[in-house]
Formats: sequence, structure tokens, C-alpha cells
Amino acid sequence: MKFGTILLHNKFEFRDGKIGRKFLIVLNTPDIQKNEPYVIVKTTSNGKHKDTRIGCSRNGLTFHIPKNQCFFNLDTWVILNEFYYFDPNKLLTDKINGACEIVGELDGNFKKMLINCIRESEDIEEFGLNLILKSYYRKT
Repeated sequence: MKFGTILLHNKFEFRDGKIGRKFLIVLNTPDIQKNEPYVIVKTTSNGKHKDTRIGCSRNGLTFHIPKNQCFFNLDTWVILNEFYYFDPNKLLTDKINGACEIVGELDGNFKKMLINCIRESEDIEEFGLNLILKSYYRKT
């Protein structure tokens, strides 16, 4: 998996401990030998009070992907004030057990806009940002 991979996780554990079905976007390709985690963000199709401009919202908390773009059949917002770190082995186990599946990938323009939006986020730790940027620029 790499930057822009879209996952459907059927047993995603939210910060409040609840388990549910969630579309996620992978933001890096970890170096397994260095024990690096995947950096992942969740998405929502609940547009209540969200900016409908394509790309980064004015407040930088969300990134809007219009319906029928990059796999999503509904307007979708990438949540950029909650970054999750996943152990690669756990994610692989979830994939093997059917709890998680790859369902799509962001196209090049959306990847570029998203990386620029993430760089402006005040909610990502330096550790996570470095993993994302290293992975993104290694590919391009």
C-alpha cells in the first residue's frame, strides 16, 4: 500500500473505542525494516458544516473530494485533524482476515493537492509528517 490507497475497514477502532465501518486513506509506505507505521486518515461523507470547495478547506481541517471522483460516489471529506498510526503487521492481518480491503486510489492531482494540504495542517505531529513526506517524495 502507498500514499493515496483507499481502504474500507469494517472493524475500524475509533478514538472513543467504538468499532465501525470506515473508509480510510493511506498516507505513506512505511519502511518495515525500520519499524515504521502506516499513517492513515479517515474520511466522512457527512458534509454538515464542511467546506464544499475541492481540496483543502479554509480552516485546513478537511480535504474535499467531490462525488464520483477517486472511487467515492458521494462527496467525501478527508479528516485532517486526526492522524492514525497503524502497525503494518496488524493492517496485513486485518486484510487477510477480511476486516480491511483496498477499494481504490486517489488520482495524481488529488494526491498532490492532499499532500499540500497536509503540509499546512497544524494537527499532524512532525514524526507523522516526516513519514508522509519521505514516502511521497521517494515515489515522485
